[in-house]
Amino acid sequence: NEADVTLPQGGDWAAADCDGDGTPNGTDTDPTDPCVFAAGSTPDVTNPIWQAADCDGDGETNGTEEMNGSDPTDPCSVSGVQTIPSPSDPNYSVWAAA
Repeated sequence: NEADVTLPQGGDWAAADCDGDGTPNGTDTDPTDPCVFAAGSTPDVTNPIWQAADCDGDGETNGTEEMNGSDPTDPCSVSGVQTIPSPSDPNYSVWAAA
């Protein structure tokens, strides 16, 4: 099955940061998930993949939180009126545990 084939990556791909999480693809444990990153990394806040994600599960995208001055890694930090994700939202358990 083509989807099950994993090829080694190197060069420009390994040095790039496709998901914008601040961790280069070559050392990122999940280079397509902007919410999986190395401790201390600084995200590329202009990366549209990172902006569209909601890494803290509070119902606001990383981009919205960055723009409004709240912390996109803290589910208790929201901009303006607190948003509560729906229990059917995949991020609900993250938010509820905070």
